[in-house]
Amino acid sequence: MNEIDVKNAKFMNSTFRNCMMHPSLADKNGNSIISSSKLDRQKPLFGLVETCFDGMGYKDLKDSVILEMKRISNILSQWLEIQSLSIKPL
Repeated sequence: MNEIDVKNAKFMNSTFRNCMMHPSLADKNGNSIISSSKLDRQKPLFGLVETCFDGMGYKDLKDSVILEMKRISNILSQWLEIQSLSIKPL
C-alpha cells in the first residue's frame, strides 16, 4: 500500500497516547485506564497495551509499530525521491 491514511491509523489510540504523555494511569475523571481484567504487574505497562489495543500484547504492538514506521518511511522516500538526491561534500 502506497498511502498514508492518518484518519484511520490503527495504532493511534488517544487513551494510550494521553497515558504516555501524562504521568497518570487514570483518566481526567479519576477512572483507571487499565481494565481490571487486563491489569497485570508482570506485563510491560501493566496491561495498558492490552486494554487500549483489544488484547494485543506489548511485543506485538511494538513489532507492528516498527513495521508501520518502515512502511511510512518507504512511502516518504518514494514521494521525495530520496534515491535520486545528490549530496555534495562541504
